Amino acid sequence: GGRGHPEADILNRAQIPRKSTKTPDSMLRAAFGGVGRAVGAATRVPTVAAVRAHPRWISAESKQDLDDFVKKNDIVLFMKGSPDAPQCGFSRTVCVVLDMHGVGPDQFVSRDVLSDANLRSDIKEYSEWPTVPQVYIKGEFLGGCDIVVDMHNSGELVTALKTVGHTSTWNAEAE
Repeated sequence: GGRGHPEADILNRAQIPRKSTKTPDSMLRAAFGGVGRAVGAATRVPTVAAVRAHPRWISAESKQDLDDFVKKNDIVLFMKGSPDAPQCGFSRTVCVVLDMHGVGPDQFVSRDVLSDANLRSDIKEYSEWPTVPQVYIKGEFLGGCDIVVDMHNSGELVTALKTVGHTSTWNAEAE
């Protein structure tokens, strides 16, 4: 969909996993399958419960800084790269979706997580969301690429943008 915008077909090409038959524990086993294995030694693979029981911690100062940052800016995008030069397809997709709604790079604040390793880990802890990009509107976490695309498809993004006084330019009928 989205013939009304020149880059709308990126939504159709986005490699966004929709449904998976894998469980979180099976994905952890696959990720840790050969790590640190000595010949003949059993590999201990963490479970999701064990990972959640031992979270990384964000400092109170970093949490406060992020809290202040997302609350003082109407629309915030934590991404890989910049809106003009996204460094991953998911970050690019979010930028395209925002642009389709008339929210250009001059109308939101972005932070490049690749240029700051602490930010890259802290933002995941702050939001309790494991991936980047991440979108915030009026200090509230919306979600990552898949959620932004779903909100675009359902029309919910138009409503979310209205909360910051932005009237979407997306013409769903042109789709």
